[in-house]
Amino acid sequence: MFDVITKFKKAFLLFLFNIIILIAGKAFSQANADICLTTPNNWGCSQAAIFNPLNGETYYVKYSWNMNGENNIRATSIWAAGSDGKWPHELIVNSLDTAEQLANQQNIRSIFLDFINTNKIPGQAGTGGYFYGLDGYKNAAKTFDLTLRHLINNGLTPGQYLTYISGSNGTNIASFALAYHGTSSLLDQVIFNAGPLALDVEDSCFNETSPANFDVGGSIGLGLRTLSDLWNGWFGNSSKEYCQRYVKPSASELVHKSLLDPDAQRNFQNLTIHSIVGLQDEYGLALLRGNRVWFENVNARYMSLTCHGDMGHEMNYSEILNLASRGPSLSTGKHINGTCVDFPSGIASPRTIGMIGLIKSGPNYYINGWACVEGYYKSIPVHAYVGGAAGQGGTLLKGSLAIKPTEKAVNNACKTSGSYHRLLIPITPSERQAFSGQPIYVYGIAPKGVATNALLGRSGTIFIP
Repeated sequence: MFDVITKFKKAFLLFLFNIIILIAGKAFSQANADICLTTPNNWGCSQAAIFNPLNGETYYVKYSWNMNGENNIRATSIWAAGSDGKWPHELIVNSLDTAEQLANQQNIRSIFLDFINTNKIPGQAGTGGYFYGLDGYKNAAKTFDLTLRHLINNGLTPGQYLTYISGSNGTNIASFALAYHGTSSLLDQVIFNAGPLALDVEDSCFNETSPANFDVGGSIGLGLRTLSDLWNGWFGNSSKEYCQRYVKPSASELVHKSLLDPDAQRNFQNLTIHSIVGLQDEYGLALLRGNRVWFENVNARYMSLTCHGDMGHEMNYSEILNLASRGPSLSTGKHINGTCVDFPSGIASPRTIGMIGLIKSGPNYYINGWACVEGYYKSIPVHAYVGGAAGQGGTLLKGSLAIKPTEKAVNNACKTSGSYHRLLIPITPSERQAFSGQPIYVYGIAPKGVATNALLGRSGTIFIP
């Protein structure tokens, strides 16, 4: 009987041992799968805990790399995507073919990054959602910089040059790292797609006369305001959410919120910067104009700005393959391609056109209407006179900018699409008292060398109430 019991115990213990091994194996496989993302089996993979001294937080990042164990690596490219929570589709699925071409044709390694603190926005991965409510750009940029240093220090970036390739918020965060954390010393080349976007929060959110204002950029303006609050740690706090509420915060809350702040680095003498913009981008003209501002106010060894008329908010893989293969430019200076302009089509003699009216909202009166230069994307200034036309006894009442949302009929008249051309000029009680009954004349002010200033339709037939 004793032998039977002993055999039974041995059999039972062996069964338990096998179960434990099976469970452990599954747990190991799951952990390995979690670390390795969805890259091919021959890719290496790991993850790291990155401590950010700016806010005392520890962040986690996954990374996978190809050409694992190979020694003939000519260069390395690091990839990061944006913030929509669809990271595996957005980056790995779409970018894998290009990464493998770089490896097979050019001996260039690719490293895919994924920030994985998904508890910051439950269910959201990606570069933007990861930094939800954490003063995004400031802390995200520092964590991004520390992540690059981790990869370099661990010997994962061999070769003659190091390229960073990004889309959307991956571009925004990297551009802030260049501006504030000395990241340009780590890189030889960046290839930015679909960004950078929020170049100057103050101008984008609170300065209606700035061409960088979100409301100039098409119907996506409110969405951009929400994203700006999210990225800057203001979203979810009703007393903040400054950009959505059009309320300018204190100067201390605007520190390091802009790529154009006085203390932002804008000179990158050893860096090649390529920016790729889609003119069909869902973020509209705000992105194109933001990139124009970036291009005009930043200097690097070499800079290029390329626009594609048939491309949306996406990464251009054929151009990435070409630029990453070629490496940092041996030339110096700036190059912008011909499609990155404010004219959608050639118009021989564009006119300044528009129409005005008068509306009442509650106790307040406004001069409303629209103004534009034909075929010209940008919103134009307008000058309102009372009592007579300019130079004919009229008094300048005030200037404004035609930057309000525009319906299809007005865009058709202006020969543009996605632009903002409507105007709304408030008439104060003191102005009503001073100029009551006098006719209103409004001029559209054309850009120098593009068209001539012109009196808008119905001028002289509308009166101060």
